[in-house]
Amino acid sequence: MAFSSSPLHILLSKIYTAGVEAVRPASLVRQAMKVDALSSTLHIDGKQYQLQQNVLVVGFGKAVLGMTVALDSLLKGHIKRGIVSVPLGTTLQYSTEALVDSNIKVIEGAAYNLPDPPAETAAREILQLVGEASDGDLVVALVSGGGSALLPVPGIGISLEDKRKTIESLSAAGAAINELNIIRQCLSQVKGGKLAAKACPAQMLGLILSDIVNDPLEYIASGPTIPQLPDNTLALKIIKKYDKMESLPKPVLNHLSQLHLNSAVSATPSSAHVHNVLIGNNSMATRAAEKEARSHGCDVVTWSHAVQGEARDIGYFYAEIACDIMNKKIKGIDITERIKTLTNSLSLSVPHEDIERLYNEVLSFQHESSNRLCIISGGEPTVTLHGNGKGGRNQELALSFAKHIHHLMQRELEITTKQQEKGKQEVKGGKSNVLFCSIGTDGQDGPTDAAGAIVNGESWSNALRQGLDPDRFLKENDSYSFFSTAQGASHVKLGLTGTNVMDIHILLIE
Repeated sequence: MAFSSSPLHILLSKIYTAGVEAVRPASLVRQAMKVDALSSTLHIDGKQYQLQQNVLVVGFGKAVLGMTVALDSLLKGHIKRGIVSVPLGTTLQYSTEALVDSNIKVIEGAAYNLPDPPAETAAREILQLVGEASDGDLVVALVSGGGSALLPVPGIGISLEDKRKTIESLSAAGAAINELNIIRQCLSQVKGGKLAAKACPAQMLGLILSDIVNDPLEYIASGPTIPQLPDNTLALKIIKKYDKMESLPKPVLNHLSQLHLNSAVSATPSSAHVHNVLIGNNSMATRAAEKEARSHGCDVVTWSHAVQGEARDIGYFYAEIACDIMNKKIKGIDITERIKTLTNSLSLSVPHEDIERLYNEVLSFQHESSNRLCIISGGEPTVTLHGNGKGGRNQELALSFAKHIHHLMQRELEITTKQQEKGKQEVKGGKSNVLFCSIGTDGQDGPTDAAGAIVNGESWSNALRQGLDPDRFLKENDSYSFFSTAQGASHVKLGLTGTNVMDIHILLIE
């Protein structure tokens, strides 16, 4: 299902949708570049490129089809040939009629965001096309999140299965996206700037939609268009960090060991022929979501675009914030001590100053004009697998929130009841409703057909009344099965959205 018809669910749907609409790739491409038809000149980011039927187009990522349609329209007549690699099912979600007469070939692969033979075929065709570029050509590379899985050309001596097992093993151990992409760069013939090197002497223009915290271009889709000298020593350090030196495929370990030995003699690649432009990111989505929430009378705090850490710990953190607000504890809190308590007990990769700003902004609201508070944030948490269940980081985060908001509210109720019995506290009128969602902007959360999930303050207790053991689902990393079974908590199933700027978290308190 998508969103239910309750007023709060409808509001949450509108806020999330506004965020996604703001990062539609076709619109972002049109905003970023202008074409002067009279002089056949492409203008972008202060640079100019002469158009003379000299454009080659390559692309890889979840947002690339929309980017391709816009680019084909803008450069019609100047594109000699193109190949783009997009996720399986993309062309079913979005019409390719606009590309019927195009010179750009669309190849689907990487089902559930995992590299596979169709994606490898597309990647090798892209590599060959870029290698055919000559002086005077312009290679336009369309890049977005998901591009790592859609552009797999393993290093010599490494199979696609070797590479896939390596990434899956490290991901299951809790490796962050930047760490995974360092490994991918070292195991690839195209990533880490190698595709850009292949384009020389032609010019290369990269249009990039970010799906990584703080937008490091060298890591988005593993940085194939970013000339760089990868630190090959880091790859082995990452593998050792997650205790995988004995379990990864031997060809991978041998390859990385050889790179480590040769790292001192590597030459810095030339970047003179390459220009990369960031055209969209998570902050654009959360700003649009904030604007939508304000238009519905909400007090809004747009908290952070860099939420990282263990998904279940982040769910716990949001529950703590919600409980503090609902129980009107904010005014009496020593914020410094509160932050210290939270960060010492939870795996959060969020700066202390961001958490302090969140508390201070919430404290500043007097709620005279609104009875709704909306906290919006974005980022990309990780999941360390402990069980063999099915799910994704957004579903696990939402399930963790449901657990902890239930237990925190139960604890507060017990404290209040005891104080009332002793005559120390009057019964306060009014009851807060809380709704929380964690949803991927790409419409896909892990190897599932869900984008994320929505929970409220009753989701956990409803599951218990239903005879379910929600804690078991959480312990087994089986959030997908929980949301497929539980009443009063729901999946968000949207299909592929055609964009990808990490996740959006929305906390609504009424």
